[in-house]
Amino acid sequence: MLLHPWFTTLYANCFEVDIVAVLWDQTFYFGQFHLFRIGLAIGQIIEQKYKHQMDEIDAQVYMKEARKHITQKEMLDGLKA
Repeated sequence: MLLHPWFTTLYANCFEVDIVAVLWDQTFYFGQFHLFRIGLAIGQIIEQKYKHQMDEIDAQVYMKEARKHITQKEMLDGLKA
């Protein structure tokens, strides 16, 4: 349920334009399955940053507001791993 808005907008409502442009370029280059990889990277970044201070509800809030919690550097580093 959380991923649906991400996929329908191709992450445009989740991040700033500069990050979205990079994500779209990567998606066009690597293919549609890269969208899942982006979603997994977002989840991993949120988990690493907040795992000691959040429960399941907090995790959903952090992921819905990914723009506030993930920088461009973190996103690109998360996709390299």
